[in-house]
Amino acid sequence: MDIKIVVTGFLQENCYILKDDKNKECLVIDPGDDYELIKKEISNYKVLKVLLTHNHFDHVGALEELVNDYKVEVHPFYFDLSDE
Repeated sequence: MDIKIVVTGFLQENCYILKDDKNKECLVIDPGDDYELIKKEISNYKVLKVLLTHNHFDHVGALEELVNDYKVEVHPFYFDLSDE
């Protein structure tokens, strides 16, 4: 497993790409604000899922293009404050 950090956007947000070079699969975490940079890193991989740590604009800027191009599932961060 390899972890690639792609720094994106004017806020320099870190997008993390976890790559499995053997199977040519990857996960994208927080697809920031520069789809073309991210796409270069994942172009030879099957994107399994996109994980979001939170939904601030600088962490989801490339999300729509990523989902449209790769037809990938998105798993947003969920924090449950209930006592149940």
